[in-house]
Amino acid sequence: GRLCILGESVAAIGHQVRQPLYSITNYAAGCHHALGRGDAATVELGLEAITRAASSASEILEHFRSFARRADPRCEAIELR
Repeated sequence: GRLCILGESVAAIGHQVRQPLYSITNYAAGCHHALGRGDAATVELGLEAITRAASSASEILEHFRSFARRADPRCEAIELR
């Protein structure tokens, strides 16, 4: 069952991971341009944004890994009354 759900979720997860990666790319390009202008304040803001976006992507992937991790079935006795 988990593998079926995993297959159906790939497109949504891909979008969730792509979004922070696009942000990282855009902020890095902005930092590159700001460096050319000597605008250290903009570079600092851009680097902070890159750090947040990278952390977000990492969290998304970690949630995905924990969901997809295979676990042994648990058996336990229960009271049916």
